Amino acid sequence: MSVIAHFNPQKHGIDSAIALLLATERATGFAISNLVPTNEIHLVDEQSGETEVLQLNPKHPALLMVALQTHALEVRVALGMSRENGERRGWSRIIAELEAPNASLKTLMPKPLPNRIAFVSLILRGLIANALEGIAAYGACQSVHIDNLGHAHLPPNVNRKRGYYLYMRGALVVSYDDGSTEMGVHLSEEVRELGLDGRDFEGLPDDWHREKWAVMYGSSKAPRPYEEAGITGEELQVVVRDNLARFHTQLEEEE
Repeated sequence: MSVIAHFNPQKHGIDSAIALLLATERATGFAISNLVPTNEIHLVDEQSGETEVLQLNPKHPALLMVALQTHALEVRVALGMSRENGERRGWSRIIAELEAPNASLKTLMPKPLPNRIAFVSLILRGLIANALEGIAAYGACQSVHIDNLGHAHLPPNVNRKRGYYLYMRGALVVSYDDGSTEMGVHLSEEVRELGLDGRDFEGLPDDWHREKWAVMYGSSKAPRPYEEAGITGEELQVVVRDNLARFHTQLEEEE
């Protein structure tokens, strides 16, 4: 199917709106036409000749108006309009930045309109892919058990950077083990403020990288031999719980 987005270039920010249509595959191409009303986009099916008219509010960014006409959660999350659980949120700066680029984005933005549309479409595809990953991770984290010490173990198919979904549910410390390139522990800001420090963790191999906020072995960018971690994923969870138990006891004694 070939759907061409016809638009009037005189509409401010129309390039970002067309880029979103391409990124979401609602359109397969575009055509510039001064015959199209400024506040409309015409999606023309080249096979059937049918035309879908998208109305644009002149008071709002064109990108926002096109985004509002889709129910795809990944698009709304990518543009900062919704959270991964579907909850609406205030408009993020993403729409404003793409509508009127500044700083480094303005420097990188191509000047010819076709090139600009292609460039923004590429950015939006990346944002949508990241949003899809986040939505899947959010769903996977909802069934993860958080024990009475505040420990939770991240599912192996979820990127460790998505551990904040568990912090949103009340976890204090998140451990992770992807079975391939990385293993470690991440401490929430809340528990660090209470005094827990990753550099003081006991029971983990000495050659692991230590920070106040984390203790890590390997990563996707700096993989290390998994079999040389010196500890298994199951043992890691036991070590984390032991450290948390001591920490809770210490807090109780200080009260």
